[in-house]
Amino acid sequence: MSGNETSLSESANGYSNPDNGYLAAGLSRSLGPVAVLTGRLPTVPQTLQGNATMGTGNMRYWSICSYELFSQKVAGCLFDQTLKTDSAGNYVIAVSRSADRPSNANAACGYNWIQWSDNGDGNGNTNDGFIALRNLLPDPSFGQSVQNAALLGIGAPLTMGAYLPAISYSSVSAFQARGCSP
Repeated sequence: MSGNETSLSESANGYSNPDNGYLAAGLSRSLGPVAVLTGRLPTVPQTLQGNATMGTGNMRYWSICSYELFSQKVAGCLFDQTLKTDSAGNYVIAVSRSADRPSNANAACGYNWIQWSDNGDGNGNTNDGFIALRNLLPDPSFGQSVQNAALLGIGAPLTMGAYLPAISYSSVSAFQARGCSP
């Protein structure tokens, strides 16, 4: 990672239970109006088509949400079956205020977008944000889950590999310069 990148390596154990594991990170608009998350989506069973039997995958469910840290108000979320990925399962998510949403931050261009609350952290710090990654019921053989990373604490980036989102910051114009890659 370059000097302006971070990752979701802070554990959010306050939300965790035996089935769900979370990792979270703070965001700051002082580093750029668009936080860019990149990573790989674990495989999940496809359930949106009304399948009679749930399939298999690395985990049951995956999601990522933007919150106001102090009020806990959800600003926006994406979950596994709504996430646009490339053929290898890699994704790019732009997190920004509506006014700063890059015009190409949409599924048609191969990118995802999550709302960053205009209220920031919900406590008067309008430049701050908070993002949380959720893993539900990982397969015991999937070693790159949040649950395994949380057990190892600061080893999360090593144990999760590409499944741990990296966070960098961008201007709106720099994100738009990526063009479309459906």
